[in-house]
Amino acid sequence: MSFRKIMKNNEGIIDFTRPIEHGMPIYPGEPEVSIEYRQTGQYATVALSLSSHSGTSVDTPKHIIPEGATLDEYPLANWISHGGIVAFRDLQEKDVIEPADLENATAAFRDILPGSFLFIRTGWEAYWGKENYFKHPYLSAASTEWLVKQGVALVGIDAPNIDASWNNEDIAHKTLLENDVLVVENLCNLTGCLSDVHSFVPLQEIFVIPMPLAKSDGAPVRVFASMKKNCDGCVDTEDLVPKKHS
Repeated sequence: MSFRKIMKNNEGIIDFTRPIEHGMPIYPGEPEVSIEYRQTGQYATVALSLSSHSGTSVDTPKHIIPEGATLDEYPLANWISHGGIVAFRDLQEKDVIEPADLENATAAFRDILPGSFLFIRTGWEAYWGKENYFKHPYLSAASTEWLVKQGVALVGIDAPNIDASWNNEDIAHKTLLENDVLVVENLCNLTGCLSDVHSFVPLQEIFVIPMPLAKSDGAPVRVFASMKKNCDGCVDTEDLVPKKHS
């Protein structure tokens, strides 16, 4: 039986990963992503050139702490957990996400936060490839301290940075990574999971599977999850495109 024919029903499986493509958007200062498709005789191959933070990617403590843990120090089982999506609908350019915002959104689910993977939906995935993608909302220092206190194991966001991309303070990174809370950036498809009323979408099982790079500070990751319930009431992405400041 062929691999395609044994494929299981993908209903309820959500992929939050940006495809890695030649010339895809990158964080300023990072090397360009290059993909060269080759044909040698009867064999097709692909030559790749990318950074540990190309596309949807994870940061480990080594990213910002010289003696911090590297990617290969974490067992494979650590990359699977429960969690959910914190859904913000009205964020604007450069808005700050504060502890009260997170507290209100997760109030009914506080008991599942320890050990969880928590994804922050800002709506900024709608600006992928556009200049204002780098004018995204971000987490305040107090918010990251709150996340650490709640026992969250990994924080993801649908933006290029959990910190403000227009300065070099990296406070959110420092707070999380110093406490061994990993960071995933450039998530996508979070909007497609939202209902029109709920501020938190529980995910039964989340997989954040990194490219196995030895001694690395991070890596591109494949992120996907199974939902605890169906997506009845999901809204169209276009209805949730963030508004600009006037």
